[in-house]
Amino acid sequence: MLTSREREVVQAVVAALLPGFPPLDGAARERVVRDVAGFLGSQIGAMPATLRGPYRIALAAFGFLPFFRYGRTFTRLDTDARAAWLQLWEEHGGLPTRSFVRVLRSCTLLAYFDHPLVTEQLAASARPGAAA
Repeated sequence: MLTSREREVVQAVVAALLPGFPPLDGAARERVVRDVAGFLGSQIGAMPATLRGPYRIALAAFGFLPFFRYGRTFTRLDTDARAAWLQLWEEHGGLPTRSFVRVLRSCTLLAYFDHPLVTEQLAASARPGAAA
């Protein structure tokens, strides 16, 4: 089980990683973010203890360290700064941080494109005569 702070970081990460396609209205997007964050949190919680401990430490560092660069923690950053922080960890942090972001991204996208509201929108956009 993740702490409330860890869940807050996970939700902020999910919101930063979700693609804009298919377009979802505000309420639907909020529900999808919440559901995907719940899935991601459950995946972290289900890791074996030998991985879960270090992963939770990385999650805490990921959430707090932006303070030294931006003067704010990850959950308090604007959208562009969140994206930049994720990119920094993924591209310039080395294998541990790259792997950390890769797990976050892959689980997020898996849950996103499997979410009923997203699959419904995808199906609607694929129908003949659907608005582009």
